[in-house]
Amino acid sequence: SLASNTTLQTVWSFSVLGGTIGATGAIRVRTYVSAFQVDAGKTVALTLTYGTTAIATATVTATGNPIGVGGFIEVVLANAGATNSQVGSFLFWTFINDFYATGNTASSSGGISKSGTSAEDSTAAKTLKLEIQFNTSSASNSIVTKHTIGEKITP
Repeated sequence: SLASNTTLQTVWSFSVLGGTIGATGAIRVRTYVSAFQVDAGKTVALTLTYGTTAIATATVTATGNPIGVGGFIEVVLANAGATNSQVGSFLFWTFINDFYATGNTASSSGGISKSGTSAEDSTAAKTLKLEIQFNTSSASNSIVTKHTIGEKITP
């Protein structure tokens, strides 16, 4: 469980051994979220980093008060035909719409996604991590994760 504060907090982080994904392989990581809440009008940012490169950052503003909603965050990091050329992306899917847009009912689902690239040398060990940052400290802003599963994907 990560409580709201305005510093960057690590949702998960692990070392990817050098050579793990080769020139065309990938890693997929899925984190199950049991509860997520952001105060109305406040923002939260998710950042995916590989090595020293922040591959993708998405910042969203809550339009309502998603309280205790569940969902998942899925991350994919793939080499794009070379060991120093990666494409990374994440999808944060929640089971209520107030996290990402207006105009739907509270029984909706939806999410945010973001992708980007990096040029890290994947033949050396690198850290892959997902971080979250709330723009304001509030006792009600939080994310609770249940478990995280990672897998190597080969073409």
